[in-house]
Amino acid sequence: YKRALTILEEHRTQFGIYSEVLVSMGTCFVHLHQETKAIDLLKKAVKIDPYDDEAFYQLGVCYKNKKQWDQAIAYLQKSVALDDKREEYFAAFAECYYAKEEFVKANFYFRKATEIGPELDEHWMSHASFLLKIGEIKEALAVLEEAEIYAVSPELIYCQAICLLKLGKRSDGLSLLEKALSDDFAEHPCLFEISPELASDPDVQSMIRFYSK
Repeated sequence: YKRALTILEEHRTQFGIYSEVLVSMGTCFVHLHQETKAIDLLKKAVKIDPYDDEAFYQLGVCYKNKKQWDQAIAYLQKSVALDDKREEYFAAFAECYYAKEEFVKANFYFRKATEIGPELDEHWMSHASFLLKIGEIKEALAVLEEAEIYAVSPELIYCQAICLLKLGKRSDGLSLLEKALSDDFAEHPCLFEISPELASDPDVQSMIRFYSK
């Protein structure tokens, strides 16, 4: 991103200020966690082009990163008003409402993200993880079973195993966990990111030790 900024700055020097360049520069600063600089550039971009949905989205991301949820939502609403076919816009909405503990709205927007981008496993994972964290385990499992139709990811299998274990379906959960470990052992830390208590489950730990060899 630093290299990209250098090139974009050269472009701006030679060809003048365009909203697309400002948005690209702002996006780089977002990735570099320099939100103040990003916001300054992105606000200049929307003054030049008030119909740039990407600029409003990146502004929403900036305020989301700063945990200013209402500000983030306000900008995300503008981005969606201009383009309602971008799954990442709805995913960002969902994260904001989750942080605000408005779980009904968060659930709606997580679902919307998977509807628009069903082939993207990260949105299915985000939705299922959200449902797990608020205790809606059966609903999380249903989301993961639906995800199988559209997306392939070892994390989805790990998450499904977690759901089965939490529902008391221990044999099925351990069997699926074994499949996940066998298919992609490297992804197993996601187990503890989603469900930290599994770190003290002796059967889970025994299985991990076996596949680590």
